[in-house]
Amino acid sequence: MLKFSYKASIFNNTSKLSPNTRIGLIISIFVALGIAIIVLVLSLW
Repeated sequence: MLKFSYKASIFNNTSKLSPNTRIGLIISIFVALGIAIIVLVLSLW
């Protein structure tokens, strides 16, 4: 429940930002996910 409200507050904050900032945030999230996947794959090898 706490995590959900935390995510909701993050979503509300990002919706207040300008579209460019939101796009940058989404790109940074995808980059972080990609790095995490690469690290997982390398550690499994």
